[in-house]
Amino acid sequence: MAKKGAFGRTWWAEKWIEALEILGRDYSNRLPRGRTYARRGAVRDLIILPGEVRAKVQGTRRTPYQVRIKLPALTNKQWQNVITALAKQAIFAAKLLVGEMPSTIDEAFNGCGLSLFPVKATELKTSCSCPDWANPCKHIAATHYILGQSFDSDPFLLFELRGRTKEKLMEELREARSAHGCVETKSLPQEEKEPAEQLLPDTLNEEEFVSLGASLEDLHFHISQPQGKSTTLSRLGPLSGIAGGHLFTVQLEQIYSYVSFLAQEIALASPKKRKRGSDLDI
Repeated sequence: MAKKGAFGRTWWAEKWIEALEILGRDYSNRLPRGRTYARRGAVRDLIILPGEVRAKVQGTRRTPYQVRIKLPALTNKQWQNVITALAKQAIFAAKLLVGEMPSTIDEAFNGCGLSLFPVKATELKTSCSCPDWANPCKHIAATHYILGQSFDSDPFLLFELRGRTKEKLMEELREARSAHGCVETKSLPQEEKEPAEQLLPDTLNEEEFVSLGASLEDLHFHISQPQGKSTTLSRLGPLSGIAGGHLFTVQLEQIYSYVSFLAQEIALASPKKRKRGSDLDI
């Protein structure tokens, strides 16, 4: 259940709520009632599909009303163009990897003649099984607010509504960066079968000690970003005595993740690019 002021904490959720306000301009009295419905937990079974949102909203009747909100999913061709635009800047991949929507992401969509967010009321097709003839009715408005709250928690749900899951988006983004000469950010594949460990003999003479028993070509490294939250921050624990300590911790986590991402790009770059760090597309 959402509390007062809980809708649209992030800029991308706010932008989604703005679309509802454009849609409900002629029936603005339904929006406050929709917020009340949303805060009291009337929206149930929220399902996000490519191009469509479905939900059940409990009204005054025993049977919940069926709500549909449709926003056209982008075609594969449109997504290819967007991915190409996103791949040109490492900041997009870096921020998306830590679950944050880059503030300039819609510029990449706009450059392809598209938008991640609905910009016209005609783009949103809504329906509800209730007898209210207004569009949006309070049940549609409630669903829209709860959807904005869901986007607050997981910005990738907005991409999913537009036709790309998080996994598919990140996979295509990595492939596009690699195809355009950028450093691949995917973890290096491990050998299908690990070679048997060779134990050192009990005694070694001086010649054997300083020699390399095998070619350096057989020496492999596995470089990847650390999983989970920063170990340093985890060890420090909650910051006490600092105003806005939680927000400060979140910002540090994002900085650490971004630095880790850039360090991986440098580590996996060619020797020439490592020597000239300014040549990296970052």
